[in-house]
Amino acid sequence: MRLSIEDPAAENDAPARTPTDEEMKKDRRARLAAMSPREKAVYFLDYYKYPVLGVIAGILLLALIVHEIAGNKPDAFNAEFLNAVYWDSGEAAARFADAAGIDLTKENCTFSTDLLTTQDNDNFTQTDLYTMEKVMVRISAAEIDVLAADEALFMQYAEEGLFMDLREIFGGEIPEKYRDAVVTAAVVDADGNVKGNAPCGIRLEDASFFNEYNVYPMGGAVIGVPANTKRPERVRAFLEFMY
Repeated sequence: MRLSIEDPAAENDAPARTPTDEEMKKDRRARLAAMSPREKAVYFLDYYKYPVLGVIAGILLLALIVHEIAGNKPDAFNAEFLNAVYWDSGEAAARFADAAGIDLTKENCTFSTDLLTTQDNDNFTQTDLYTMEKVMVRISAAEIDVLAADEALFMQYAEEGLFMDLREIFGGEIPEKYRDAVVTAAVVDADGNVKGNAPCGIRLEDASFFNEYNVYPMGGAVIGVPANTKRPERVRAFLEFMY
């Protein structure tokens, strides 16, 4: 009879079991669900660093192509409306251009309404990532003069210090007609230094222009001005026009 003596340490020396693809996906979903929107953005930007660089390069290339097609006309004013419903933004932009004295044969006036985000902390999607990337790329390039979004999303951007103090747009004081609609958050100055809380957005419930087009039918939308806008006078003209 042959006796077999098992080494108790052998079991401990055995290689660890490799998790299955499904187990790794489940673990990744659990970790993502526990993250804040900002942490998710950092995670995705790190995890997809090179794909993200490719996307940004593609966006810049597309912007260059569109610019060429538009006949190399300079931008007079650009507005970004996140999560807006479908509306005749072209007609609306033309109306503002006419009121502001913008010659559309020589300059562009654009109201962009193509970006959507779910704001679902449990399911941060590729669409959310794409929207965040495109907004940040356009703001970094000083292409956005005003940005509107529902208040929760607006405040996420505001907390990053993306918007300027609206008193700078209005020359010192917020006009009376806006005061009950103002929202406050941290703002940055022209040199990029973060300042304390200041008026950085205006709620749109009483903005007759937006109500006419029913841009945000659920209400609760806010509009603000990125700190690096190059066209503060046009911004002021638009804020006055929308009311």
